[in-house]
Amino acid sequence: MRVFRIGRPMAAGFLGIVVAAGLAVPRPAIAQEAVSASRAATISFDIPAQDLAAALSEYARQSGQQLLFSPEVVTGKQAPAVNGELTAESALAALLEGAGLYTATTPGGAVLISDSPNPTPPPAGTDPSAGGALYDPTVDTSAAPGGTTSVEMARRAGVEEIIVTGQKKSERLQDVPIAISAFSMEDLDAQKIEGGFDLLKGVPNVTFTKTNFTGYNFQIRGIGTQAISATTDPGVAVSFNNTTMIVNRLFEQEYLDIERVEVLRGPQGTLYGRNATAGVINVISAKPVIGDEFGELKLEGGNYSAKRIRGHYNLPLGETLALRAAYGSTVREGYGYNEFDGSDVDDRDLWTGRLTLGWEPSDRLRVNLMWERFEEDDGRVRSTKQLCHRDDGVTSVGGYDLLTDEDNGERIQGVLNQGCLPGSLYSGNAYGVPHQESIPFISGGRENGFFLLAALTGVMGFNPYHPFFGGNPDDAPCPEAARHVGFSLLDGCRDVFAERTQSQDLRSIYSVIEPSYRANADVYDLSIDFQWSDNVLFSSQTVYVEDQLYSTQDYGRFKTSEGIFNDTNNPLIDPLFQGLTPGGEFCDPQLGCANSLRIQDVSRAASRQFNQEFRFVSDFAGPMNFSFGANYTRFETLNDYFVFSNVLTALAQTPPFSGSEHPCGDSGGEIGCIYIDPNDLSEINAEGHNYFRSANPYRLQSAGMFGELYWRMTDSLKLTAGLRYTWDRKVFTPIPSQTLLADYRQGIAAINQGYLGFGDGPEACDLLMMYCGIVGNAPGGRGYPASPDIVQVWHEPTGRLVLDWQPVLPFTDETLIYASYSRGYKAGGANPPGIAPPAGIFIEAARGAVSSSTFDPEYVDAYEIGTKNTLFGGLLMLNGAAFMYDYTGYQVSKIVDRSASNENFDATIWGLELEAVFAPSLNWQFNAAIGFLQTKVASGETSIDLMDRTQGGNQPYQTTIPNPNYNVDPDVATGIGADQTQNEFLVFDEWVVMKPNPTQTANCVAPAELVALVLEEGVHLSSLGNPGALDPNLINENPVNFLLNPFCAGGNIVGGIYADGPLPAFAGLYLPNDLHFDPLIDAPNAGAGFAADVGGNELPNSPEFTLALGGQFSFDLSRDWLATTRVDYYLQGQSWARVYNTEYDRLRSWSNTNLSLMLFNERHGLAVEAYVKNVFDESPITGTFLNSDDTGLTTNVFTLDPRLVGVSITKRF
Repeated sequence: MRVFRIGRPMAAGFLGIVVAAGLAVPRPAIAQEAVSASRAATISFDIPAQDLAAALSEYARQSGQQLLFSPEVVTGKQAPAVNGELTAESALAALLEGAGLYTATTPGGAVLISDSPNPTPPPAGTDPSAGGALYDPTVDTSAAPGGTTSVEMARRAGVEEIIVTGQKKSERLQDVPIAISAFSMEDLDAQKIEGGFDLLKGVPNVTFTKTNFTGYNFQIRGIGTQAISATTDPGVAVSFNNTTMIVNRLFEQEYLDIERVEVLRGPQGTLYGRNATAGVINVISAKPVIGDEFGELKLEGGNYSAKRIRGHYNLPLGETLALRAAYGSTVREGYGYNEFDGSDVDDRDLWTGRLTLGWEPSDRLRVNLMWERFEEDDGRVRSTKQLCHRDDGVTSVGGYDLLTDEDNGERIQGVLNQGCLPGSLYSGNAYGVPHQESIPFISGGRENGFFLLAALTGVMGFNPYHPFFGGNPDDAPCPEAARHVGFSLLDGCRDVFAERTQSQDLRSIYSVIEPSYRANADVYDLSIDFQWSDNVLFSSQTVYVEDQLYSTQDYGRFKTSEGIFNDTNNPLIDPLFQGLTPGGEFCDPQLGCANSLRIQDVSRAASRQFNQEFRFVSDFAGPMNFSFGANYTRFETLNDYFVFSNVLTALAQTPPFSGSEHPCGDSGGEIGCIYIDPNDLSEINAEGHNYFRSANPYRLQSAGMFGELYWRMTDSLKLTAGLRYTWDRKVFTPIPSQTLLADYRQGIAAINQGYLGFGDGPEACDLLMMYCGIVGNAPGGRGYPASPDIVQVWHEPTGRLVLDWQPVLPFTDETLIYASYSRGYKAGGANPPGIAPPAGIFIEAARGAVSSSTFDPEYVDAYEIGTKNTLFGGLLMLNGAAFMYDYTGYQVSKIVDRSASNENFDATIWGLELEAVFAPSLNWQFNAAIGFLQTKVASGETSIDLMDRTQGGNQPYQTTIPNPNYNVDPDVATGIGADQTQNEFLVFDEWVVMKPNPTQTANCVAPAELVALVLEEGVHLSSLGNPGALDPNLINENPVNFLLNPFCAGGNIVGGIYADGPLPAFAGLYLPNDLHFDPLIDAPNAGAGFAADVGGNELPNSPEFTLALGGQFSFDLSRDWLATTRVDYYLQGQSWARVYNTEYDRLRSWSNTNLSLMLFNERHGLAVEAYVKNVFDESPITGTFLNSDDTGLTTNVFTLDPRLVGVSITKRF
């Protein structure tokens, strides 16, 4: 019999779901005589009429009598009022009158209530509520810790039986040979675990951090969701009522009317299927109770004007139906501060509602139909702070001293610059802003009036300060303002960032754009449990999910300068452009009118999922049992990520891009239109080329068959063997980006019209570099043509083998020892594509070195041994595990071309875990969860670190460039190659980072010696296909990036490269001394840089240790009120944010402390709680995410919520 015990209320520990909660002040059952004497005495009872379960609880509280009963025997029954001076026996008889129930007394003095006419008390020395744990009530056990006198007393103190369904069948937690932690709603409330993000505070070797694009990374034992692209599966399966939800809001919404939350550690693919290589989080909602009416309402308020409501109500609808309704909402002000206007940021306004209809027409059939709705509409920010070690550029390159070059040194530093440098995020220097020249479209807007561009494509107008038109350079506000013949879009004298440093408060930002976050999700769940036979249960679960998300915020969150646009209201400006930035203000159709830099991103997604599962589970009395079934999942989504900037939109409307605000294609030299989306941000048509768009349409079908056999070999030895076959089919539609790209067809036509004929097909761009670096494949420069679908299919068997042993040991009450092997699998996927061809063709090889078009599946072979123990007569539950994983192809993401791209690494993991709940007395309870973890990337694994592409700058690389000093006498050799006369081809061992042209997104690396050669001697322009005269003054008249961009694949803004051999007119540049440079073959990894050796490094976000400690003390304030004080402490060791394990990646250890005080009145069903979360107001960096090259390699950081103080009132009825 499963026994419901009435005793003292104590919140269960982090391990546990309390099957029986104590509700009365207990009295030790020392001897039967004492019990009889106590029953003879009269007591003043005051028990109102109510349901029988509540009445028995109140009876136990007032009488001090322990009651044992099975919950189903009192369900749906009512009790009369009992008042006056009565003996305990008489009062109990009055409560049970007419209920059809009977009583018997246990040897320990407890009263057993049963629906059997002749309830049989258990034999002396046993306790029915303890599952057979032995005790002798006549033996004085006061020497036990805390003076507890029996197993019953210990269990009343809070160390209770735990029922879980981690193996998709109901079992005691201590009998399950899996490392599993479980929490009831009471546990979650007690430990202030309000959502999935807080689970790390109660489970060993678990970490959580947010990521870019509204994602999250929940890791178990070092494995989680390090890969975040659309086709990536999470490493931890997040399940709701045993169904894995690929997209869910369980880490955004707060727990509501939860029966329990289970965290299964280790591969669980056999029963839970795909993407459970690390483990499972299974959230089980509370179900309707037939024939019983009850409810609960919780109101909470706190600082930041926080207001929370949470409640549920169970309503019987006849004898076989019941409806359970639940609702929760949170509204609060933001935890962050906006320096722009003094407002708060990162507020919340969200709610969850759930309706569940339960139908139980017989004891063989149970049906539950559930609908849950989640909505959020607030100013949630995906990340508050961005950090940056500002890169002011190199001081010398290849022996060329930039500090002594007064005319061009600073300009050169802007091109040889990556925006932010690697460095400790805990340094004061980390609170800088990126160098403006590291953002290609900013540098393009500052220098789009130079002479060569004017000659090739025309300009907006002419520079009034340039002497060519009679201007006086001395009148210019700075030398840069008078440098170019043509009129430039942006003011060359003004930095777009107003300040070079920012506040060192991680919760403080500068944002002129108000963030917006809107999400809604609907979950429909039909579950059927049918008792197929006396020993076989058939279950069916059908789930349908719809989810939508829209999130936008300021991309940079840095203070920007006003007046960055030049005033086009000028007679020297072409009339077509005079209305572009009148008065120095530009009106962007998406971002509005402004005279300062605006960059804003939008992440939006819509997804649908259907899931069907059937399973059979047996419960035979014999040695063999089984669980087998099949499931099918269909999922489809469209994830869009946009980056908008008013400078991008303005630049798209100026030569050489000539956007659709102006006529284009009518005269020679213009390459065609770029479509400007004219719509408001909330109504964009997603066809504009004046912004960046990464579109990710993705469809998944998955089916699996699974089964497990459970063989009870002996009374104490059991073997579990499981096998699963999974079929996964993924279809991803690559949609290349088109930012600032016109139609290559119009470009070729314009070239033919104005210069020479080379055909009108795509092959023309293979022959003619001119303009091809800034044209795409969208007809008319509008829209986003898709590439052919990438279809991937996998057929994978997985399984597990577990041997568990339950020995009888003299020093424990019960012990389970297990050893297991599991095979896990997670499907691969497709990476988002890069830039559309033809522009993308030139960087395809470089991108491929950083990110392939697809990524592989990951596999894990997991070995684990563990033990679960109950000791000291039930006072202590002590569980431990040791594990070792061998991973193949672990998936990790990084940002490439503004999109998430995944790569694979082999790795090994091992660790230890310990969990304990200890109740030394009726009043005290302690819990602990300790994890130790070691992770190691396999030897030989490499990856290009976008933050350090040169790997220190001194890596040798042999090119295909002939050495002009090959076999020359070293004593007379001069120039490049003079120090390597023995080499037929040049070898360069000093490399620098180079910025690309405005249509490209990724930095490249270039040999410092060749860069210095260009800076010192100049270059040859192509003249009718051959090198023209060497012109050392080009750097004075033209942008530095025009001369240096050709070191990157894709060339400069008009497609110029450092060619080898004849080129068409105006289409190329030539290096001095008959040298050439092709980045695809003459630079490491096609110019992407040198790969870092990551072998032996630790995996990201995998701290060596985690520690969670909790303790609570309960004491009586009066006859009716019980007080419980609780403290919880969490400590996470240091870890690394990325796989490269550099100083930049180091995350320091951090801790968190929570305090609470609860007053509880069982008689009135009332609880009042005061709490403080994050007592010491810590703001550690809990995770980071590196942004893209073309926005300066800034770093998003994530931190804890600030100190939160609140009070709640809960009423049960």
